[in-house]
Amino acid sequence: MDVNHLLSYSEVYNQETVQFLEQEFSRLKDECFLDHAGTTLYSKTQIKKASENLLSSTYANPHSVGVASNFTHDLIEQVRYRILDHFYVSSEEYSIIFTSGATAALKIVAETFRFKSAESPDKKIEKNGNFVYLQDNHTSVLGMRNLVSQNGASITCLTHEKAFDIFHKSKVAEKQTSVAGSNSLFVYSAQCNFSGLKYPLEWIKAVQNGKLDSIVGGNGSWYTLLDGSAFVGTNELDLSLYKPDFVCLSFYKMFGYPTGLGALLVKNSSANVLEKVYYGGGTVNVALSSESFHVKRESLHQRFEDGTLPFLSIIALEYGFETISSIPLTEISKHVFSLARHLHHSLLTLHHNNGNPVAKLYSDTDYEDSKMQGGIVTFNILRANADYVGYMEVLSMAALYNIQLRTGCFCNPGACQRHLALSNRTILENYEAGYVCGGSKDLIGGQPTGCVRISFGYMSSVNDVETVLRMVRKCFLNKPEVIKVPTWWIKERERLGIKYKREKYIERMPSITVSILYPSEENTNGKMCRGKVCGHKVEGIDCGAEVSEWLSLSLGRPNLRLIRQTKKKIVEDKRKNEKELSFVSQAQYLLINEASIFWLFDKVPNDSECRRETMLPRFRGNMVVSGCAPFEETKWKHVRIGNCDFQVEGLCTRCQMVCIDQTTGEKTVEPLRTLAEEFHGKLRFGIYLSRPTSEDVILKIGDEVNYTLGD
Repeated sequence: MDVNHLLSYSEVYNQETVQFLEQEFSRLKDECFLDHAGTTLYSKTQIKKASENLLSSTYANPHSVGVASNFTHDLIEQVRYRILDHFYVSSEEYSIIFTSGATAALKIVAETFRFKSAESPDKKIEKNGNFVYLQDNHTSVLGMRNLVSQNGASITCLTHEKAFDIFHKSKVAEKQTSVAGSNSLFVYSAQCNFSGLKYPLEWIKAVQNGKLDSIVGGNGSWYTLLDGSAFVGTNELDLSLYKPDFVCLSFYKMFGYPTGLGALLVKNSSANVLEKVYYGGGTVNVALSSESFHVKRESLHQRFEDGTLPFLSIIALEYGFETISSIPLTEISKHVFSLARHLHHSLLTLHHNNGNPVAKLYSDTDYEDSKMQGGIVTFNILRANADYVGYMEVLSMAALYNIQLRTGCFCNPGACQRHLALSNRTILENYEAGYVCGGSKDLIGGQPTGCVRISFGYMSSVNDVETVLRMVRKCFLNKPEVIKVPTWWIKERERLGIKYKREKYIERMPSITVSILYPSEENTNGKMCRGKVCGHKVEGIDCGAEVSEWLSLSLGRPNLRLIRQTKKKIVEDKRKNEKELSFVSQAQYLLINEASIFWLFDKVPNDSECRRETMLPRFRGNMVVSGCAPFEETKWKHVRIGNCDFQVEGLCTRCQMVCIDQTTGEKTVEPLRTLAEEFHGKLRFGIYLSRPTSEDVILKIGDEVNYTLGD
């Protein structure tokens, strides 16, 4: 068997991607950053765009009311849609609750999950549910136990072996009708932050279908909480296929910046099991200070997001998603796996001159399947006499090579205990001897209390692996080195065969030309975008980077995107008997009364920069009528223009757009100031019209206008 071939690195990225990453992370120079499970790195363009945005924009507290506040609020809502889009779901199925990180998201579920459900069938007692978690969970999951026990939940810890034994016993059954009783919660990680093992996402459905009933003796409803923190930065999480009830994550682990921001994704159909007690600013419709009375907001995220959100950080998320979306996550997953495989296999086969191994590796896979193994390698270094090298010594040597890595147990005491074969008694004895989480007591009685972890990110390179291997060879290996391939590994390799090959990613740039015809859904290359305009949900296709650059340069504003409405959306609206709307409209048509325009102008102060001839274009009506009294149109119910009938849908709420001179682009305070003054803050002007039929009709200038009055 060709050992060199077994140990060779399999390239995943094409040269264009490699060059892109070299430019984006040129600041690294000789630094070797290998703690991406702790936090990944932000890109140059990401920070540049975020900074340019802050320098060219004014953002206000979204809880306030005003132009800047409304703009901030709308951008936050657009980011929510962007997050959901990244995970292949819509706001109809999942909601986003912003938190300070994954830990805060876990705490929310622990504090609010209702383990007591409906009354039991005998109407005499209420049943409490179960809290089940894996031994190999983050410390933040372990911290949930005290809270859920106060809520009456029974607590069960599943060992690694027990969990796989339970879930692999039989196929997932169809959902059974639950007997009214308890609500139970199962928590596990999509990827272990200790070993990089990817736990099967199929467990989600299995649990929801009652797979764990047999171990806890329950028959109520089951919910799943997926810890996606160590997974989503380098793997694709498709929530349209796997539907956990709750998902927690931290954004800095996805794209480095901003820190202190995470999210709890909640499946809307499961939101009713979260009962929030505390309320803070912005989460209530009304509250009395002298009496214990309040009414929480209807929207799920508004009820749970206490106080003012870190809105500047949330707005900056868009540039992180842009960066990570520049390379398909399927390629990123293969890339970090390929790096981890190369390092794992190299350490596995590297031996001292006496034949003893140089590393003790801790893993749950053989690093031959990217679907099971992530970009993490965990190990301890061994001397030629088989003694352990303390991880603090490894950390010191790594610093000489500008290597940033992680040591200890990585806030995963269960996985650490399992892989190092430490009993509960040994851990407590180590604590008495001075070991604490995050401490420097690396060896006690010659045995390790933790490990060394190398974790890769999407911008990591094979040079990083070679730097680690060079450090190991130079600092810890007794030469000449010996390469030994384990017998079990050779047999396994022969069974599996060599199955990795290089794949090429081809990026297609859209043309600057934008057709006015609707593109067919299967032929468009644009990215589907969702957001809000004037408080209304919109959906469309991004016209591309070149168009974005052209718009940004032309208008002098950074990061502008051109989004076009899709034909598919319009067809769906018609099927639902909903009115066909464009992005910027709340109705199909806007009618303006010329007399109302001139009445308003006469109220504008004489020293205003707002000129009479610019008034009508400012309000951008589809139709303008004359010969009526000012604001007579506000009383109309039905309108007939020529031979075309319209239904009046209400008054148009105006925004700062009417302050833009449509001929010069200059901005003035009028006529919005006068409109607000004259109508006591009710900024309404013009009426919305809709057509009851889709029959083609031609309207002409000079057509007669008839109307009927409302009640």
